[in-house]
Amino acid sequence: MTFNDLKQLALMTVQRPDRAMQALRGLNLSLAERWMALALAVALSTLLAGSLGMSGGPSQDPLLALVRQPLRMAALQFGGMAVLAVLIAHAGRAFGGQGSFADALLVVAWVELLLVAFQVFYLLVMLILPPLGMALGFLAFGLAFYLFLQMIRALHGFRSLFMVLLGSVATFMVVVMVLSIVLNALGLMPEVPQNDL
Repeated sequence: MTFNDLKQLALMTVQRPDRAMQALRGLNLSLAERWMALALAVALSTLLAGSLGMSGGPSQDPLLALVRQPLRMAALQFGGMAVLAVLIAHAGRAFGGQGSFADALLVVAWVELLLVAFQVFYLLVMLILPPLGMALGFLAFGLAFYLFLQMIRALHGFRSLFMVLLGSVATFMVVVMVLSIVLNALGLMPEVPQNDL
C-alpha cells in the first residue's frame, strides 16, 4: 500500500466510512498483522507524546509523569486499545451487530494511526502557532470520537449513528459499574471522607 493509498483511505474514512471498512477488510490482513498494526500505532503515538512531554519542565502532573515513562505508557495504551477492541466487538454483537473481534482490532489500529497523523499535524502547528494548541486538542478529541462511532457503525452494519452513540454510552456505563464493583470488592476504591453533622 502506497502513501497515496493511505491518504485516500484516510479521506474515505472521514467521508465514506462504510467504503473505508470494506477497503480495510479487503486488505485481508492476518490477526497477527492486525496486532502488529496496533503495536505500530501505539509505538508512534508514544514517541510523539514523549517528544511533547520531554519539552516541558518538571511537573507533578501524573499524565506528564506517565508520558515520561514511555514503556509504561505504551503498555497501558496497548492494553487499553486491546480492551477497546474487545468491547467494540462483543458489545456491538450484543446489540445485533455483525462485526468480529479481528475487524474491531483493525478498526482500533487504523483510527489510532489516523490520530497519530493528526498528532504530527498538532506538533507542527504548536511550533508555528502555539496558541492554537488547546483548540486542536479539543478538535482531536472530537475527531477521535466521531471516527470511532462511524467505524463502529460501519463495522457492525448499523444504520443509525445515534443508536451507536447510545450503545457506546450504555456500554461505558456498564463497564464503569462493573469496574467499581470489582475494585470495591478488592478494597481498592478510595474512601470518601464523611463529614459529621
